[in-house]
Amino acid sequence: MSTFSRWRKVELLDLAEKLKLPNVAHNVRKNELIHTIEDHLNVLNEPLDVEVDYPELKSFYDSIVLKHEEEPEVTAEEEDEESVEEDNKNYNKLDFSEEDDDDSTFKFGFENYLSDIVVKVKEFNESLQDSLSTIQSIDKIFYLIEFYFIMRPLIEHQDAALSLSTLIIWISFSFLLPAIIAYYINFIRYDLTTIEFDPMVFHLAKFLISLAILNLKLSTTGDRWDYVRLGLTSWVHYLGQLPLIFALVGALLTLYIF
Repeated sequence: MSTFSRWRKVELLDLAEKLKLPNVAHNVRKNELIHTIEDHLNVLNEPLDVEVDYPELKSFYDSIVLKHEEEPEVTAEEEDEESVEEDNKNYNKLDFSEEDDDDSTFKFGFENYLSDIVVKVKEFNESLQDSLSTIQSIDKIFYLIEFYFIMRPLIEHQDAALSLSTLIIWISFSFLLPAIIAYYINFIRYDLTTIEFDPMVFHLAKFLISLAILNLKLSTTGDRWDYVRLGLTSWVHYLGQLPLIFALVGALLTLYIF
């Protein structure tokens, strides 16, 4: 296991930026980022200074030293003896009985087929895990749930005015306004230059906006074509506290990851 496996992704991104690694995107998978950093460190002509400049890499270099110390040194005589013993074992295991070539070919192909399936399943599992283990993925799932709850009653009512106003209000106050706030109030833009929107500010802004909408005293009277009132009323009736809860969960996940 790599010494970087226990690092958080944000710490790996900081290290990659400190090492001045080119073309490292923020949405890169953690395993790929670890391989990139290790490959860069392994091709260096000499180890980096872990006392002053890179103290965080001390465990990495210590693991390399420990790995070399644990590997037993094999002399030429021991290699010859092992080779002779291996030849004797292989000779004793020789089977001179006739074997059907078709059966052996089928068995060999079937084993390769099973091996390929196992490898592909592992790759798919790792890819799915990496894809879902991001704040952006969780936000997309939350927005899909909100979209479902807000569109289902609108489709049932088949009211064009209600549908249009609800969608505009939902997109504006659930996504656009928090995104604008998170873009201009970005506390991590100096540490992580690749992140244009502060995720904590985004979720806190959405939380406060959702809380304000839930506490609005909406009038039940007025023009039917009052789009803002219709949209806010639909938000309260159909979404309820969902945006509030999702924003809070997003903020907690941001604290956990960063």
